[in-house]
Amino acid sequence: MAARLSGAGLLLGLLTVAAPAAAGQAQAPTLPRLVFDTGVERATMPASLPAAVRVTVSAEVPDIQSEAPAIPQDTAVWLTITAVDGPAVDPSTWSARVRAIVAAVPRLAAVELQADGRDPRRTAFLIKLAAAEIRAQAASAAIVLGGAAASDPQRDAVLTPDVAPVIDGLALAPGADPEAAAAWVADHDPGASLVELDIPLPEVEPARAFVDHEIARLGTPVAVRGYRLSPSALAGVRPVAVRLQDLYAGDMAPVATPPGALTVRASGRDVTATRRARVLYHLGTLGTFLVLDAAASGETLDVSLVLPSAGTVVVRDPVSGRDHPARRVVRDDAAQRTEATIVLPGTGPWLVDFNRGAEAGFVQQEDVTGARTLSVEEILARHQARQAAERERSPRYVVDGRIQQYFRPTVTDPGFDVITENRFFVDRVDGTEWEERDFSVNGAHFGEPRPPFPLLQPEKVLTPPLSIELDARYRYRLQGTAMVNGRSAWVVAFEPQVRDQSLYRGTVWIDRETFARLRQQAVQTALSAPVISNDETQDFAAVRTASGDEVWLPSRIYNQQLILIAGRNLLVERRITFSDYDLAPEDFAAQRQAARAGDRTMYRDTDVGVRYFVKEGDRRVVSDIATTKARALALGVTIDPGFEFPLPIGGINYLNFRFLGRQDTQVAVLFAGVLAAGNIQRPRAIANRIDASIDFFAIAPPSTDRLFVAGGERKDQSLLTWPLSTGLNLGWQATTYQRISGQYLFRFDGFVRNTTTADDYVTPTSTITNGLGLLYEYRRGGYSVTANGTWSGRLSWRPWGDPSALAATPSTYLKYQASATKVFYLGAFSKVIVNGAWFGGTRLDRFSQYQFGLFDDTKIHGVPSAGVRYGELAMARGQYSFNILDQYRMDLFVDQAWGRVRPRGVPGVVEVPWEPLTGVGVAFNVRVPGRTAFIRGEVGHSFLPSRYSGLGSTTIQVMLLKPL
Repeated sequence: MAARLSGAGLLLGLLTVAAPAAAGQAQAPTLPRLVFDTGVERATMPASLPAAVRVTVSAEVPDIQSEAPAIPQDTAVWLTITAVDGPAVDPSTWSARVRAIVAAVPRLAAVELQADGRDPRRTAFLIKLAAAEIRAQAASAAIVLGGAAASDPQRDAVLTPDVAPVIDGLALAPGADPEAAAAWVADHDPGASLVELDIPLPEVEPARAFVDHEIARLGTPVAVRGYRLSPSALAGVRPVAVRLQDLYAGDMAPVATPPGALTVRASGRDVTATRRARVLYHLGTLGTFLVLDAAASGETLDVSLVLPSAGTVVVRDPVSGRDHPARRVVRDDAAQRTEATIVLPGTGPWLVDFNRGAEAGFVQQEDVTGARTLSVEEILARHQARQAAERERSPRYVVDGRIQQYFRPTVTDPGFDVITENRFFVDRVDGTEWEERDFSVNGAHFGEPRPPFPLLQPEKVLTPPLSIELDARYRYRLQGTAMVNGRSAWVVAFEPQVRDQSLYRGTVWIDRETFARLRQQAVQTALSAPVISNDETQDFAAVRTASGDEVWLPSRIYNQQLILIAGRNLLVERRITFSDYDLAPEDFAAQRQAARAGDRTMYRDTDVGVRYFVKEGDRRVVSDIATTKARALALGVTIDPGFEFPLPIGGINYLNFRFLGRQDTQVAVLFAGVLAAGNIQRPRAIANRIDASIDFFAIAPPSTDRLFVAGGERKDQSLLTWPLSTGLNLGWQATTYQRISGQYLFRFDGFVRNTTTADDYVTPTSTITNGLGLLYEYRRGGYSVTANGTWSGRLSWRPWGDPSALAATPSTYLKYQASATKVFYLGAFSKVIVNGAWFGGTRLDRFSQYQFGLFDDTKIHGVPSAGVRYGELAMARGQYSFNILDQYRMDLFVDQAWGRVRPRGVPGVVEVPWEPLTGVGVAFNVRVPGRTAFIRGEVGHSFLPSRYSGLGSTTIQVMLLKPL
């Protein structure tokens, strides 16, 4: 320990010591001061002596039990593990190997990891793995790095900033300069101590050799000294070490003596310059010592030393166990000088104690640096040790988990709620699997067999953050502290250091007291379709083991994924809530086997992601095929005043994320008899970053384009229209939550007369329209914000309308819109959705203004899909969903819009000031008894301006959906 000494007189007065431990820092392990290695035969040590016996095992020996009989059971052990980075050491089993070695030592004082460091990256990886297990098994045990890896030049490559925090000491190579090593440690690992091992002691007078070496090393940077000696030699050394144990109660700091502060005289001659003399200050007992060589046995010396305080002066003789008081002591308080005549019993270095019985009040401690903040590497090292300890406390557990998944294909869709109740079986070695105990869609509960559900998931990240890595895949940064659920936490940000693989970027909150993980928010990087964004936040809670130990396990997970479907981003929100933890149950295997033997759906987490754990005979096997497609039968009818007759719907909805077996091709098709819609998509089609897709849409029955003016409906200008469209989309996922898309639209609109159309009415030209658009999407945390604009140009366009006043409207026009949606989840089966939207444009005529089609973003419940049109719209829409009797989902809708028309010089367009439109609706979802199918029904009613009184204001849709 470094110390600055100054003060009263020329020598001492004020002691400034290192700052207190950082807030939240665990007590640093204490190294024993002495280590004795007697070979195979083990010895015991007095409990009061800070000493340990050395036991050596090889990392490459497969069975630690072969060493167990030689391990002392009642004495502190210095455990040396050799060949830590040897070629026979398997990193995959190394943690378990260290765990077994450490568990075999009842009283572990320190672990010395001897490594050669020839492959620094591998050596560092193995050291970190070992350190985490050692801290988990014996938190108070110090960790010392030995072998060539602890010496120059290997130590520069091995002791990187992420390794240094787990190392408490470095073993010096034989003959190494302690001062040079101390300088290196001060720069690279200031908290580490220097250790000198394998000091040989002779069979003849081992006690004298031991004392001489100990006294010579007092005040040097070496904190631990280890001796190699025979059992008989140890018998003579042990009582001597006990007599020196007061010196081991704290650090010795050397004191520089100014000229004249110390004088030594022999037979009246000043021999100060010729005698090796060192003044030491004991930081634990506050005593002053003088190490002095004797020229001959029984030599008498007169010593004069400046001291702030008087005391009894004695010469320590640990070998004989007797102190030799000074023959004469004179104290000059004014000059703060003590003079003493002493007799040195023999040759060699002797220890003169100047403060037997001295007052300690003259010393004070001054903190000049303030509380030290832990480095991010130290925080992570302690967290990794905590994780290793928790793995040991809860090697397996059972927990219930509710998984709630929510998604809405379009802004006007009520959405789907998929809720499952599960029982998880977590084995830290065998992996995780779970049994699905209940499955419901929109409140309708299904037993087995239940509807199939695609397992769409991001690429599995095999190296999560905070884990111990062979390669430095993450960069960590300490951002400060914060409160999480009432606990103070370190805030650590992490990000990938490599860009060629999928990893995580985010923040972790680590408890400042326990170093347990309280919360983690992470965004997955470098994803490929269909999951192009994955944002997850985990909250952890303390769970007590049967023995009362605290284990922090996931309590809540909120996950948001963006799935690229049909060229658009589908936001899927997933919430997982865990409850009823059962840690290390004795019947864990029986519970898990009972689930495997049952007929319920099961899953297993594998290295390639979650897979169905399917039943084959009497056993379960992992399905090696990821479920990436879905089919559903859709039957129903839509009643809409925009069509002259009820619109029957009957067909197939097909979705495949690996079309024709190709991972880079997706297809989505809805063929419902009278209409067809679909999309073919190629993720990462251009430069591995741009996705491309083609849309198509067609409908067989014509829609009625009816015109309403202030006086009511103009049936003589009613038309029938057939839309047909296709388009190309190019999309770029700019960030985790933001997407920008470019669109090309090819549309054909056919215009023909209705039965009420006037004979002389001039119909518009059936025409092809080309469109170019730009779309922006932002989706995160239940929020969705979109904005887009589209320029359209009709290929052929003639004046149309009443022959006496033909309207030559522009062939080109511009439309733009913005929308914002927020979902509030009130419970597992209830939610509120609010949406605000605005639609506008320029040069819009009758056939390009906004209407309220079945598949349009402008949909308002009860408003017909044709006939009601505006050039500008403002909307506020709300939805409340809830369950009745935990079986039936109900949706209530309230829509309010305001529309207006501004001619802006467009012929034939009549100005309409802002006018309100109100829509209300109700929808239900109910399961078909005994079938894996459910019925969705929706009724909407609108309140329209008076001129639309003859149009109709009620819409009805009933659909039977059956997954195939």
